[in-house]
Amino acid sequence: MNKIVVKKLNKKFSNKLILKNNNLEIIENNITSIIGPNGSGKTTLIKCIVGDYSYEGSVSVLGTSNNPTPLLSKDIVYIPDNDKLDMEITAYQFIKLFAQLFDDYNHLKFEKKLKYFSGIYQMQNYLHARVDKFSHGMLKKTMLISSFVINKRYYFFDEPFNGLDFEYQLVTKKIISDLKKSNKTVVLTSHNLKYVQDISDQVVVMINGEIKYNDSIANIYKEYLTTDLEDIFIQMIEINKLIPYDHEITMSHFTD
Repeated sequence: MNKIVVKKLNKKFSNKLILKNNNLEIIENNITSIIGPNGSGKTTLIKCIVGDYSYEGSVSVLGTSNNPTPLLSKDIVYIPDNDKLDMEITAYQFIKLFAQLFDDYNHLKFEKKLKYFSGIYQMQNYLHARVDKFSHGMLKKTMLISSFVINKRYYFFDEPFNGLDFEYQLVTKKIISDLKKSNKTVVLTSHNLKYVQDISDQVVVMINGEIKYNDSIANIYKEYLTTDLEDIFIQMIEINKLIPYDHEITMSHFTD
């Protein structure tokens, strides 16, 4: 069942076309990963879908369009890949404010969930520290916890593993997988193809502002005759002549 539908989506910045005639259907209760090189339009596409950006074309969430007036759907939570948050408030205040703004706030449930997820991410001792002083990793934990303590139908994450130590990347990967088990729908961007391969049902490949490939992970394996997503992605990049790729690189390339 498809409940988020994107049709003929275009996005311009200063008259430069960034997204070009994209069509996409987000399948319910699946994990959809959007991959592609830097600058391919992954984040811009997500921001159009969640209502952060206006655009040309249509995006409907549960049958309701969010264009021409961008408005974050009450059914969606979106966590961007921020490395700085200029707010003179504590992590606890930020997470609580996020829950009050984007969920049917219940204090007892909020405190129970916050205790659980702050424990998982070892953030108990930092909840009363200011977020504008946090490192990228600490801020990423704070923002992830903010999304996990609320109840939404759709979860959008832009580079959810960025900035996290390895053990917390694994924790995040497990929680995202558990969201699907709880009948949630997840859409994420990531450059970590191993994690994408581990948890995704659907993979969308973007190159130069266009969706070039969109299929289930199982069908991708069949088409490319391998279960190595990194190798598949390299093949896709070569096919689209985006970057030169030399299979014969040797140490002589790095010596006089």
